[in-house]
Amino acid sequence: MKRILALLLALFAVCSLAACGAQNAQGSQNAQGSQNTQSTSGTTEAVADPENIDFGGHTFTFAIALTSLAGYEVDGYYQNSETIFTALEERNKKIETLYNCKIKTEDLMSGVLENDFVTGKSTIDIVCSAGANKNYSRYIDLNTLDIDFTKDWWLSDFMKESSFDGTNFYTLCYGSLSAFDYTQVIIYNKSVKSANAALKDVDLYALVENGEWTLDKFHEIVKLASTDTDKSGTIEEHNGEIYGLLCDANFSVNSFYFGAGGKYAHNNGEITSAIDETSVALADKIVALFSDSAASVNSDSNVITNTMDGKSMFAVDEIYRIRDYAKGFSKRPGIEIGVLPIPKASAGDGKYISYPEQNMCGISVPKTCTDISRIASFLDVYARHSKETVFPEYKKWLASYADGENTEKMLGYVFEAPAADVAAALSFANIYKEFSLGVINGRNPFKNSIKTFEEVIPKAANSYREQLNASKQ
Repeated sequence: MKRILALLLALFAVCSLAACGAQNAQGSQNAQGSQNTQSTSGTTEAVADPENIDFGGHTFTFAIALTSLAGYEVDGYYQNSETIFTALEERNKKIETLYNCKIKTEDLMSGVLENDFVTGKSTIDIVCSAGANKNYSRYIDLNTLDIDFTKDWWLSDFMKESSFDGTNFYTLCYGSLSAFDYTQVIIYNKSVKSANAALKDVDLYALVENGEWTLDKFHEIVKLASTDTDKSGTIEEHNGEIYGLLCDANFSVNSFYFGAGGKYAHNNGEITSAIDETSVALADKIVALFSDSAASVNSDSNVITNTMDGKSMFAVDEIYRIRDYAKGFSKRPGIEIGVLPIPKASAGDGKYISYPEQNMCGISVPKTCTDISRIASFLDVYARHSKETVFPEYKKWLASYADGENTEKMLGYVFEAPAADVAAALSFANIYKEFSLGVINGRNPFKNSIKTFEEVIPKAANSYREQLNASKQ
């Protein structure tokens, strides 16, 4: 219920977006041609000296949905008692000092954006919310900005894969903490594992580090974690039997497909279906996992409470939920949790893949902005300092609610390859929902449907393209 409310607030607010901040010619001139550089080793170099970029005292105002579940990543709103607040404050002060500017936020629900739109006032520079790719008539194509999105402080794969015909009105950086909060991970009850004779000596973290954390291995462990003591073929909670896996429906099912390298659409100059025989085989593995009596689909609240109550070893949920788990520890003494990435399809695959939630706070720029150079320069500075100062502390902050250094290390794997799928991002043919419903009902939605998707996805892409082109006229 909380997630639905947060998404509704963010999406409602996006529909009332308006203008950007007041202009400052001197800041624009100083900002031009001042792109930062990245070392060849892939590490981030020291930020440029203040004289290289001077925003002339401009106040950059973010419009953001300020709720308890989102919108804290700019100034720590709702998190001022948490350690992440210190990192956010440090980043903002560093940017303000180095680049002669100020950073502030306005609540998307306050009406200031609608007032800007009606009156022509310029209050907002940057919008942090969802839905820009569906409300594109109000936003600037971020790919037209003088920003190198291949720099390692941007999510380059996310930007590339979520772009449509080379256009994108919404992106994420390593300061988009609300989107990261809603990334799906595997959370496990370490007490349940320790009590399981077959698993107590299995090092799950080593499986991840050695690249052996695969769908097949995970399914094997889920079966071992469940306890069907009466051999009835079903898990009976009233008899004290334990599930191997609990999860919710839409988000968790799709996270297994994406995490294992699955895609709905190819995005290489044109949008085509990515559903092929490999997709069918991958979906078969996911159907087998969710059809196993050791796994069960529950509501969000049941996933949390039942796992904490020791009724399951694994839960698949959003990262921010580990804070909810931790808050219940006082009522359930002795419980400790760990965090793991979504498993790969096979041991020979590359990095672990995650899909940050695309319906939470991202970065968009309203079309009413005229000083595009200044905005571009600021966004690059903001993204760079977010990765340097905020993101490392974000992982430590989350890990403090679990088992500390182990979880912090695992979060490094979770976020090593954040990605996106354009068909899922733009809800082409409702494929996201159709996939999860099929899997939950024990049906592979791709089997005997490859030809259908080859027609449906390009057709949906063309429909979106027509709307996009119409908005440019």
